[in-house]
Amino acid sequence: MFQRDDEEYGPELREVADEFDLFLTHLECHPQKRPFRLFITDDRDPRLFRIDSDRGVLVSTYESDGICRYAGMGRNDYFRLCALLGKIQWTVLQLNPLLVEEDFSHVSPSPCLYAPRPFKQDFALALENPQICPGCLDFYRCLGAETEILALRMLLDELHSTHP
Repeated sequence: MFQRDDEEYGPELREVADEFDLFLTHLECHPQKRPFRLFITDDRDPRLFRIDSDRGVLVSTYESDGICRYAGMGRNDYFRLCALLGKIQWTVLQLNPLLVEEDFSHVSPSPCLYAPRPFKQDFALALENPQICPGCLDFYRCLGAETEILALRMLLDELHSTHP
């Protein structure tokens, strides 16, 4: 289900990848056409993550230290959250091959983590109280990512309890 190349990670991020792998193994996720892969990059993209339907999810470290400090969130929690948000979209793309990334567009402004922001740093405010809007929860659940949505709700509950 989860594959990675250790060369893709700096030593400090291997622990995050291992935690995410362990987190996903506790879930009964849909069998995928392609194995899910997580890549940590330093892309200067204003999004929390990017989806590559062939490769997997790319989570960027760009501005992550400042965002985590401002939001009072640990780096591991930040990367787990970004990876899971990406995993949800990646799963939906795998299960629904007629969808394209543009089908995931979201109205802005919105406190939802799937809503785009002009600058990556703008996510710091949203991560103080991370949430997903009911429309996104329903959208992804209806497209087959029920298990991943459950995992996201569990993670958000954990984040809210540890970062009140």
